[in-house]
Amino acid sequence: MPRKKKKPKAPGTDFFCALVRSDIKVDIVTEYRFHPVRRFRFDYAIPEYKIAVEKDGGVWMKGGGAHSRPSNILRDMEKLTLAAVDGWIVIRRTPQELCTSETLNLIRKAIQTVEAQRKSSVFSNQL
Repeated sequence: MPRKKKKPKAPGTDFFCALVRSDIKVDIVTEYRFHPVRRFRFDYAIPEYKIAVEKDGGVWMKGGGAHSRPSNILRDMEKLTLAAVDGWIVIRRTPQELCTSETLNLIRKAIQTVEAQRKSSVFSNQL
């Protein structure tokens, strides 16, 4: 059976995106395709900082959700590995955790980490 295509949400209609923009003052997008060849997408991404937020649903579902099937686990492993070697920070959250202050704080910390790495890189290039 053919897979249903996900429709990307119109800009400004996703509550989590609005929350991040309002609270952290950075642009975050949905369904961001990060890999030039593979069709992998992040649920949410802040491309400027290479920070992604993945919403992992179905954790407590009886029989498991789609991501608990062996083939999907392997696909997720490949996706996250490719993201890591390309320098992405991936924050994984359940739907219940997504719109929480804890998630916002994790994003802030990730931004601080990226900015510190950039400053360190600029400083070492000047030596």
